[in-house]
Amino acid sequence: MEKKIYLVKKRLVIFLVFLIVGTNISPVTSGDEIENSAPVADVGGPYIGFEGTPVTLDASGTYDPDGDDLIYNWDLNGDGIMEFRSWFQTPYLEWTWYDDYHGNITVFVKDAYDLEDSNTTTVDIYNIPPTITFVDGFPDEPLPIGETVELYADFIDPGLLDTHIATIDWGDGTITDGMIIDYVVTSSHTYEEPGYYILIINVTDDDGGSDVVIFTYVQIFDPDEPEGIDVFFDIKPGLCPNPIQLNENGVTPVAICGTEDFEIIEIDPSTLLIGREGYGEIAPIDWNYDDVATPFIDECEECNCEDKFNCHDLGSDGILDLVLNCNTLEIIEFLLYDTEDEDVLCLYVTGITFDEIPIYGEDVIWILNPNDITPPDIILSEEPIILWPPNHKYHTIEITDFIISVSDNSDPNLNMKICRILRRNR
Repeated sequence: MEKKIYLVKKRLVIFLVFLIVGTNISPVTSGDEIENSAPVADVGGPYIGFEGTPVTLDASGTYDPDGDDLIYNWDLNGDGIMEFRSWFQTPYLEWTWYDDYHGNITVFVKDAYDLEDSNTTTVDIYNIPPTITFVDGFPDEPLPIGETVELYADFIDPGLLDTHIATIDWGDGTITDGMIIDYVVTSSHTYEEPGYYILIINVTDDDGGSDVVIFTYVQIFDPDEPEGIDVFFDIKPGLCPNPIQLNENGVTPVAICGTEDFEIIEIDPSTLLIGREGYGEIAPIDWNYDDVATPFIDECEECNCEDKFNCHDLGSDGILDLVLNCNTLEIIEFLLYDTEDEDVLCLYVTGITFDEIPIYGEDVIWILNPNDITPPDIILSEEPIILWPPNHKYHTIEITDFIISVSDNSDPNLNMKICRILRRNR
């Protein structure tokens, strides 16, 4: 019969194991015999984080019943294998996943006598989509048909293990894949038709996260076509400045001015678009012919988009104009969505004549946002002001949401209400 006795000694312990058939001999020991207990692991968690961002793992809830010193190791991908050759003396680990991960992690704990324990929890590391940080390569000037447009776009992604694809919508029905090297997208395209083209650049990672940039238009012209015509464009004819309030609705009138040298009936109204450079374009809801505006002489030569008074308030001049009615909400939502109170900028009109000659004009607008305006303070006398007749005076005053309410509970004549604002500060 074989008998094994495992005793852990804090001092000298000698184990004797005897194997004698039919005989049981007790071991002879010296010193104090003390049994050691295994540690109790506590991995903490569950944990939540994002790829590319450090997550602090906290196993400080681990303890040893005997107060032994402990060392730690980790399985960080759920395969049951420790990640590190060396063990750590700290229960904390700062770890970064460079791709999304949803699974288990385990902490392994060992005391000085090689007794171990482990504990498992879940971790959810979520994907972060790439971000396009820079786009370049587009021409500032119009390009002729047949000339190649080159595109360069930089992007970043904290998920270093992510793979990416890029697509470019060139705005003419062509969509191409971009080449990606070291987080730089490159591509090129040749336009076959004249026009204004808005480009859409999309970078997507292997987890479905993406970023999209809608780039300012590229203008392509046919060198064999006649040169375009600059027209006089007047937003809100008869007003200067040309204000647009961001809480407006209804219709905003604009006009293309006729002149002695240019009859606006040559313009094809169905081709007209109102736009803001880099923000797209909208079509008018209807149009008519009327004499409502006078050309602003400097407008076609150089429209100063920083001067709200780069306009005039003259009305009719005896020459027929093309009046366009635009949906004000469309102007605000598609062309002015990132503006602030007191901003000054230009809108343009484009189109072609019935002879297929392009036209272009600009006018300046002034943004008003009532939500950004701080109402003036109204200061009233600390002492009641006696009004006529003598039995009238201020009694209670409430100011709520721009409404000033004055009540006079001492007024014997309820049909007579007298109110006077003494001073208004600006």
